[in-house]
Parts: sequence; structure tokens; C-alpha cells
Amino acid sequence: MYSEIFEYPHMYDIFDRNYADEMDRVYLKNLYPDTTRRIQRIIEDECDKMEYNGSIMFDEYPDKLMLRRKCLKICDRVKDCNGGMCPCKDEKWMEYTVAVMLYNEMYRRRCRRRKRYY
Repeated sequence: MYSEIFEYPHMYDIFDRNYADEMDRVYLKNLYPDTTRRIQRIIEDECDKMEYNGSIMFDEYPDKLMLRRKCLKICDRVKDCNGGMCPCKDEKWMEYTVAVMLYNEMYRRRCRRRKRYY
């Protein structure tokens, strides 16, 4: 009777939802085109390096100039992996795409970190 009055979500339900979300994310990421998938791997590697206490990734308001520098560094790594050539015709397009993908990955990691502490 007590459990009928107070229905709390079970820990397993929350775990199952998080697991399902992660599996969706991984599946959809595998649908990326090859070039985008390579860029995503480099972005994830850079974010792994930034995932520590006091990192700009976890600042309340990350510095726009530092993030732009990080994007340019990622663009340089992408070019190095592609034989010094930009994988697309327009370098600005690649810089913008890297910025969007980096900010999205940072957002995902910031959300994951907040869930861990709340």
C-alpha cells in the first residue's frame, strides 16, 4: 500500500533510459558521412583532453576566443589527416562545421557531468 501511494522511479528505469539514449546517439553517429565521422573522432579526442576540473569546457561561460582557437586546431588536425588538404572545397565551411560539432559535443559532456553531480 505504501508503495502505491509513493511511486518513485526505480534506479533501473533511469539507467535504461540513459542507456537507450546513448545507444541512439551511437547509432545516429554511425550514420554520419565518412568525412564527418573522421572529424567527429578528432573532436571527441580533443574533448577527452579537455575533460578535467577547471577546463574551459566546464566553465559557466566558456571563452569564445579559446573555443575558436580549439576549432582551428581541430581543423589543422583534420587537414593533416587528409594529406594537408581540406576535405571539402570551402575551408570556412569546415571551420563552421567543426565549431558546431565541437559545441554539440561539449554540451553533451556538460550535461553528462551535471547529471553525475545532481
